[in-house]
Amino acid sequence: MDRLGIVVTVLLAPWWMTAAGSAQPWQAVATPVTTPLYAVTATPGGGFVAVGEGGVVLTSHDGRHWTRRDTPTVATLRGVAASAAALVAVGDGGVVLTSRDGQEWHLRASGTTGRLNAVSWTGGRFVAVGASGSEYLIGLILTSEDGQLWRDRTPADVRPLYGVAAHAGRVLAVGWTGQVAESMDGERFISSSLGEVMQQCWFMLRPSFLYGVAASPERWVTVGLVVGDQYPGAGVALTQRRREPWRCTVTQLPPLEFQFRAVAAAGATFVAVGVGGIAESPDGLSWYPQWVAAAPLLHAVAIGARNWAAVGDGGSIFLRDAPPRHPSRRVVRPWPAFGP
Repeated sequence: MDRLGIVVTVLLAPWWMTAAGSAQPWQAVATPVTTPLYAVTATPGGGFVAVGEGGVVLTSHDGRHWTRRDTPTVATLRGVAASAAALVAVGDGGVVLTSRDGQEWHLRASGTTGRLNAVSWTGGRFVAVGASGSEYLIGLILTSEDGQLWRDRTPADVRPLYGVAAHAGRVLAVGWTGQVAESMDGERFISSSLGEVMQQCWFMLRPSFLYGVAASPERWVTVGLVVGDQYPGAGVALTQRRREPWRCTVTQLPPLEFQFRAVAAAGATFVAVGVGGIAESPDGLSWYPQWVAAAPLLHAVAIGARNWAAVGDGGSIFLRDAPPRHPSRRVVRPWPAFGP
């Protein structure tokens, strides 16, 4: 078979074997929209909420059947999160929507006209992050206990932020050129940078982006993209174990190069989606492909109690059943691991 034939075969082949050795296929499900979906969250009741371009909100009780809901905005929605009492969606122009049941959505005042890129529930408050300013070059952090009243918690000299997650009292936001904003109480944030760590993965660093972040009981993982002087860019993943420094790896899988846009934690396993498809990792450094394709671009992934959902361009939604709680310890690697 010639090289082109090999590439085409790889692009079309559904690689569904997990690192645990059980077949857990990601499958496309019917969707009521064709516009991009930028975020998805699991709800406490076992369902999902997805949001996207033009104020689109979709809800599902099982991940397989989706319904479009009316919303009071046409602004692009880029983040969504759920607590036990409320759903919050955020987006362009500082738009914030809240809902108690996923069916009726209400517009709330955020106090900003910036772009809100992501939102997370910490267990005590919602934290929304993004960018403000005429060219969206200034970072932005807002917090709210109920999704209705928002306070600006932006520290000085923070750059645009694209992702945020919370675990065990720690809140971590990530963004442009490796920007990090961290808090242990969800109110006071300290800014720092992972730019030097990212440069260890890919020399001649220029613009770089950390898009998503997630945490397991043992470690944090953030995913993104670095760009060199003469190169189109490489996907990277950074991981940090408790009381240890951050480490970085390039997420490459010939002939495609994964450039992840989002990551989520499923117990001790991390699931990342983006350019190239879907992959899983036990440690944030060694990644194993689960679904490989050149398109569509996937923007977000959420871990539900019964299944996992990924969303992306063209209104695409992919679903897989959650693996057993006690999978076999036998490890089968369908494709050589990529990473160190």
